[in-house]
Amino acid sequence: MKKILIITILLLIFFYSSIYSQSFNDFTLKDINGNSITISSLLKESPVFITFWKSTCRPSMDNLKELKELEEKFKKKGVIFIAVNVGESKNTAVSTIKKLSIDCTILLDKNSMAVNLYQDEGIPIDMLINQKQKIIYYREGYYDDETSELEAALRTLPDK
Repeated sequence: MKKILIITILLLIFFYSSIYSQSFNDFTLKDINGNSITISSLLKESPVFITFWKSTCRPSMDNLKELKELEEKFKKKGVIFIAVNVGESKNTAVSTIKKLSIDCTILLDKNSMAVNLYQDEGIPIDMLINQKQKIIYYREGYYDDETSELEAALRTLPDK
């Protein structure tokens, strides 16, 4: 029994350490105004927080509401907040963001190209990428109790 527990713990440590030290896979998507945005270009200026979401996914909607609060709370860190809509039309993405009164960059991943670089099980997916292009926070799914982990990761970033 002890061996199974030790092996399980070691596997979990390995899994989480590989995610948290994972290099960022760059991608380019169009924003709601038709401009091409490449994430690595943004990382030259500031750390980037990305959330992948869908309007039909209730956890995604809860996550977006949280995003608004985080954006306000961590403005001084200079983090660029990006919400990537997965597989929906521009109109759906824009109307959802307007309803939630969120003011961040909205990218459209119509063919799920970008989300498939990171997706294991589903959305929402959140990640915080530092300027060295390392993912320092990663979360799949939405869990209320994990917000403190994200806030802790955001606090490690220097103020701008």
